[in-house]
Amino acid sequence: MNKLNHTKSIWVSLTLALTLVLGSCSKDFLDTRPVGRVLEVNYYQNQDQAFEALVSIYDVLQ
Repeated sequence: MNKLNHTKSIWVSLTLALTLVLGSCSKDFLDTRPVGRVLEVNYYQNQDQAFEALVSIYDVLQ
């Protein structure tokens, strides 16, 4: 009887662990957008942004 309970608890634990692992995988969780940062794709839309980038580069060199 003790061996039966032990086997049953192992199966329940494995089933629960497998359910949690498979249920937690999501592409939405992995694809995050940076907050408060300007990306390369949407930068340099106008002359002011290009000038700000140039100033920030020269600021590092000083």
